[in-house]
Amino acid sequence: MKAWNRFCEEIRIEPRIDFGNDATTRERQTEAICDWLQFESERTYQSGTNVGNACLTSHSSFTTYLAGITRWVKDEGRKWNPTEELAVMLRVIYKKYGKGHGRKLPLLLSMVDELEKQEILSKDDEMDEQVIGVMLLTIFGLMRISEVLMLVKEDIALEDTRETIVTIRKFKNMRFFENKAARIPIYKREGKEWCHVSIIRKRKNRAERGKKIFTLTYDEYSKRLKTALAKLGLHEKEYDTHSGRIGGVTMLWEQGAKDSEIRRMGRWTSDCWKVYIRFAKQHCEQLARQIEGSKLRASDIIGKTNLPVDRRAIKIEDVSTSTRPSN
Repeated sequence: MKAWNRFCEEIRIEPRIDFGNDATTRERQTEAICDWLQFESERTYQSGTNVGNACLTSHSSFTTYLAGITRWVKDEGRKWNPTEELAVMLRVIYKKYGKGHGRKLPLLLSMVDELEKQEILSKDDEMDEQVIGVMLLTIFGLMRISEVLMLVKEDIALEDTRETIVTIRKFKNMRFFENKAARIPIYKREGKEWCHVSIIRKRKNRAERGKKIFTLTYDEYSKRLKTALAKLGLHEKEYDTHSGRIGGVTMLWEQGAKDSEIRRMGRWTSDCWKVYIRFAKQHCEQLARQIEGSKLRASDIIGKTNLPVDRRAIKIEDVSTSTRPSN
């Protein structure tokens, strides 16, 4: 919605989309959305490290934004059928961008441990200590970089020697959680010098009331993270600030966590987290062995059937854990 509001402000139109009962109004608002898509496909950032880059760089970015509007319309109980004009615009964008840039790769805990083993980052350096803390919080708390960097002294509650509660007072999709702050429990890493709980507790003690726990900026963290990973021999352009959250959800899924548990922990309102998943080679090997072990014969397969299915007998947990995202 920020992109939509910025567009409306710059071209001076009313930033309201209600898709009421009037057909003319719906058509006019659909045309405005088409103009917005065109606007975003051509606009470039004017500050920071993204100078010259298009605001939205993939077809999926546009369809995700559009899906958000569509979902809002449905939630409001209204009716809206995108016109052919909008479909044409999406096809033009797809032709221009295709699949866009691939999503960033996951930052895994084994990579963090290797950074510690090779002493690429040092806890004795304040900036390095912050990078370590942010990396681990994005992994263990499935936190977005913006959520971590906005934490202040009062957001950290020390429960006991092992557990710490991190309160996220503002996050994406907050309206779907009754606008309530999210309380994320994090736990001490036993036997590890690099521990996010130890780091965040120490920084809480240093911070003044109402001040941020981390003084790193978004760009500083991104640069230091990529530099550190490059020293491990990794292609730094394939990783960025979202890699920790991607790594956390990938490792959770790989270890068999339920879909409902992952959604709740990551504060997702849908299964969109599945686009982050990266198959591990070990898991692929297990899947291959399962296929090889099948003894099914043609006569074992039921084609079309009229047998009734009692969906009430199907547990939600059974459905959520049986469905895994494709690569």
